Amino acid sequence: MPIYAVSLQPLITSLHLTSSTKQCWFADDASGAGMATELKKWWDTLIADGPDYGYIPKDDKCWLITKPEKEQIIRETFKDTEINITKEGKKHLGAVVGSGPYMTEYGSEKVDGWVNERIKLAEFATTQPQASYAVYMFGLKHRWTYYYRTLPDIQDLLQPLKDAIANIFLPSLIEHNFSQLERFILALSRITQHNVHVETSLTSIMQ
Repeated sequence: MPIYAVSLQPLITSLHLTSSTKQCWFADDASGAGMATELKKWWDTLIADGPDYGYIPKDDKCWLITKPEKEQIIRETFKDTEINITKEGKKHLGAVVGSGPYMTEYGSEKVDGWVNERIKLAEFATTQPQASYAVYMFGLKHRWTYYYRTLPDIQDLLQPLKDAIANIFLPSLIEHNFSQLERFILALSRITQHNVHVETSLTSIMQ
């Protein structure tokens, strides 16, 4: 992988010199963002110079995500290519780029899958609590923290997942039904932000 990355650097530099398009590369996945004319310059250079570096783009496998009001301009600019064009959105490097409705639809499908995983893991937790905890902490948890970092304002979409963790997974793990207050404390949340007085909270737990 390091050798491959170094070998593509001259191509990336060439693209940077010919267009103001902002680039993002991950292994052989190339991405560009910018105005229609600059994107076309970037694409033409990639098509022309890429093969010399062993990089051969396939336009029919590429996607161009555009704002609705720019769609006609984009289609006209790239009319001589077979690049797929969408104004809805598309999966990108494990996250998603596009409109709010598309992100919501995509995120909801992901959350449904994660909830089902928590339910299945809860079944194992009744007999293998330590192994289930390790899977949760070092494996499954990071799958949704990545989306939380890369997709804006998805906290409402994650509510079913939070409920599954609190009401299904955690009780099966240690045979205890956590109150909302206990969850705040164990998660190191700032209790005062939830309109709960600290002294009163601790007193209720002690009782």
